[in-house]
Amino acid sequence: MTTLVILGNRMNDDGSPTSLMLRRMEIALSVVRVYKPDNIIVCGGPANPAAGITEAHWMKRYLTDNRVTVPVICEDRSLTTEQNARFASELLKNIGTDKIYLCTTPEHMNRIYLNPRRLFRHFLKGTRIKIVPVSTVQ
Repeated sequence: MTTLVILGNRMNDDGSPTSLMLRRMEIALSVVRVYKPDNIIVCGGPANPAAGITEAHWMKRYLTDNRVTVPVICEDRSLTTEQNARFASELLKNIGTDKIYLCTTPEHMNRIYLNPRRLFRHFLKGTRIKIVPVSTVQ
């Protein structure tokens, strides 16, 4: 079973997405088209309480509005990339995923500090879950 994991980005005060969030969702839609994951986990809690919506719930709505029919699980507690990895890894272990497509923008995927790929490797240590980073549109 494969899972697309989409990392969020802090919402604007008015509840609209940032340009980075929109870019991540563009990449995610491409991943859905090309790789056809069995399910999706969207990550991000209320990092900006003024927005009135969690990143995860906004992303789920965006996917639905774009006719994505794959089941979407909201990880809506995380406030940091480290928490994204920790909380999403718990979900991944519970649903029996073999491989994840880890989706974010290139500057996020390649940063040295709080690198998403390394964080997921750490929290998935001891499992056989393969991590495939995806940060560009196919």
